[in-house]
Amino acid sequence: MAIVTENIEASLAFYRDALGLVSAGSISIPIGTLHRFRFGTSEIKLIEPRQGAESVSGPGATIDREPEKPGERVGYRHMTFAVSGLSALCGELAARKIRFAVAETEVRTGVRMAMAFDPDGNIVEFVEKA
Repeated sequence: MAIVTENIEASLAFYRDALGLVSAGSISIPIGTLHRFRFGTSEIKLIEPRQGAESVSGPGATIDREPEKPGERVGYRHMTFAVSGLSALCGELAARKIRFAVAETEVRTGVRMAMAFDPDGNIVEFVEKA
């Protein structure tokens, strides 16, 4: 998954510092800088557009200016992380003043989840199975 960010420092603080994703390095790309992070065997890429870049082309590259209306968006809805210690994670995120789209809740027997907004308004879901 690659996410174009408006504020790379806020996004790094969220994905690296708050979620604890492990850096896999950064590289220069034609439109800016690509910051890579690992979560298990998956990779999350944060794209920091270079100053003065006129556009970022490609499917889903447009920054959604109305993140509070996820039901009205087309394309990417949210990404999901399978976690253990959901309550502790939610407490840590709340302490960092990270907003939740859905507070921690049990969605079915043995399955709890929560959804938080990243700094660009994308929804990140956390699921814990008993």
